[in-house]
Amino acid sequence: MVGAGNAKAYVFVKPLGRWKNTTESAQLTDGMGGDGFGELVAVNKGTIVVGAPLATIGGNESQGAAYVFVEPATGWATTSVFDAQLTASDGTFQDVFGIAVAVSGDTVAVGAPFHQGQTGPGKVYVFTMPATGWANATETAKLTRANPGPYDEFGLSLAIYRNTIVVGAPQAVGADNGQGTVDVFMKPSTGWNDMTETAELVAPVFIQHFGFSVAISGPRVVVGTFSPDKEIFVYAKPIGKWKSTSQPEAQLTAGSGVSFFGFSVAMTSTTIVAGAPYQSVGGHVDQGAAYIFTQ
Repeated sequence: MVGAGNAKAYVFVKPLGRWKNTTESAQLTDGMGGDGFGELVAVNKGTIVVGAPLATIGGNESQGAAYVFVEPATGWATTSVFDAQLTASDGTFQDVFGIAVAVSGDTVAVGAPFHQGQTGPGKVYVFTMPATGWANATETAKLTRANPGPYDEFGLSLAIYRNTIVVGAPQAVGADNGQGTVDVFMKPSTGWNDMTETAELVAPVFIQHFGFSVAISGPRVVVGTFSPDKEIFVYAKPIGKWKSTSQPEAQLTAGSGVSFFGFSVAMTSTTIVAGAPYQSVGGHVDQGAAYIFTQ
């Protein structure tokens, strides 16, 4: 999946054998235009979620929406017909719902970091697929911080792995160790419901915009920043359940001269990738680079 700012999202399907230089297999749109569709995308197996954070909903400009596309039996094809439009039941003007999206199995999470007065603190909305399949809906549950602040931007970044959702709040104040927190939510045995975090992760050192990017795989979470500091942080789940901590398992760096390392992060069980889009390469300013770490 590749999102674009031209109201489209592009699907690329791996050819038999291995990846090769190719054009897209399909283009997805919501048939609207001007709503930011395609700026944010997520994919899990045969389900794609596309954010449209500038969508006007119920007369509220930039309230935002997210769209679910399920792969047809015949494979991906260009379409403007979505399976579901997801919106917030309490959405308001300029929430930018859909600025972050994530999907795992039958669960979709959508961030609205400016919900409540266009400044935050923000919310994350969880949607669970009905037994009959995806359809237009409002949320199953709302996730919030236990100690919200007016400019937290909670929901600017998020990630999901099975029954765990991780949410960045890069403007929140975290234990006097700088700016930004990451909140971990574990699904209750009774299913997702309105709740505050199971645990809160904060930086061990002073750093700005901790939680600007997040990723999760199994029992580990990686946290990136929007900061000239050149570090990302890896946290490990204790036995049982996540607990609040300022002590990461590891701090990873990219060396001197790297610009805004950790702007984006992704991970599998053994590999972490961190983006540095403003990195100069071969004399080209802001060409960008990505850094790979293997366990």
